[in-house]
Amino acid sequence: MRLRPIRWLIALVATTVAVALLLPRYAEALLAGSVPGPLSGTLFLGGLFAFAVMLGELVLCFVRSPTRQMGVRFGLVIACTLLVGSELFLRLGVGRYSTWLEANRGAYVSGWELPGEQLHLRPRSHTQVGRRPEFAFEIATNSEGFRDREYPLEKRRSEFRIIVFGDSFAEGFGAEAEDAWPRQMERGLRAALPDRDLTVVNAGVSGSDVVFAYAHLEQRMIDYGPDLVIVAINNTDVTDVIYRGGTERLEGHRGIVHTGPWWEWIYASSHIVRHVVRGPLGFSRTLSRQPYGEQAAAAADEIPATVLRFEELARERGFGLLVVVHPLLGDVNHGHYDPHFARVPRAIREETDIPIVDVLDYFAREQGITKANALEFFWKQDRHHNARGYAALGEAVTAHLLASDLLGGARQR
Repeated sequence: MRLRPIRWLIALVATTVAVALLLPRYAEALLAGSVPGPLSGTLFLGGLFAFAVMLGELVLCFVRSPTRQMGVRFGLVIACTLLVGSELFLRLGVGRYSTWLEANRGAYVSGWELPGEQLHLRPRSHTQVGRRPEFAFEIATNSEGFRDREYPLEKRRSEFRIIVFGDSFAEGFGAEAEDAWPRQMERGLRAALPDRDLTVVNAGVSGSDVVFAYAHLEQRMIDYGPDLVIVAINNTDVTDVIYRGGTERLEGHRGIVHTGPWWEWIYASSHIVRHVVRGPLGFSRTLSRQPYGEQAAAAADEIPATVLRFEELARERGFGLLVVVHPLLGDVNHGHYDPHFARVPRAIREETDIPIVDVLDYFAREQGITKANALEFFWKQDRHHNARGYAALGEAVTAHLLASDLLGGARQR
């Protein structure tokens, strides 16, 4: 019997195209030059299907009986159908193993896939579009690499300068730059204190965390002479520390100290593989044998340790310090912070004198933001705040500042 290589190629192309047609929203990402997770999985499955057909052809070279030939062919069809069907069921039906980035950008991105440098910043003086299925907003960065206007190093004599550090929530991802909560806070403070010369610098960077924030302040932003530093944290900081490491990143400008398993690319390619890895093989969602709860508890302990470094630098350089603890959509829906993250503000209160703004409490107590109306303040799929949510967060921090003595040194114009 003669082999038919063309049939292998047809099987590969036909299977890949057929499955890809079920996932049209990922076509744009593929054409843009990136291979999204589901499509890369489709290519992986297509390759398996082609291999199975090729194997069947090889078997048929040595099998003369038509009955046995039909049996082999039928077995291959059943095996490939089950394989493709199981993959589609896990991807589209269950969706349990899809990451947040896959749901919003179509791409699997490793938790370890960040620049191996100590400062995690966006490209400097660069404009791009922050695009998700629910929205698209321009993100224009300044020469420091964050989404804000330019600021001189030298302050005005009357100026009281506040610098806000945080991740994509501080950056205002999911809204216009002017709707980010630090900018809304600045407008609120200026309206309440028109005789004060107040400036708010938004140093929030999407994908950053509390350790990167400290490095950013110590190595660069301290030169801007802050009078008050606000550090915004949330539950994503716990996951970030699990993947990237904690304060050990600050030693010798080491950057990210952890790496993922060599087989992560296989895990990224197929939800069947993810099911086996996370189920029978017993790996956690961070691809570790260590239970996620233990990892999260250890990571949560690293965050207060980093905040202590902020406090030491504040004491040394003479600026005020405020920690803002704010909820994710899931925290609002549950009415409390994730138990692992809840350890963080508790430890900060016990170990330091740093004031804390508990935004979840303020949302429920002062603004009536609960599970019933949370989607008026968060994007449903992306889960960042919309402009209204950022306004609420900015209001919470503004109210705390106006009721505190943290602005006591603000000078009149």
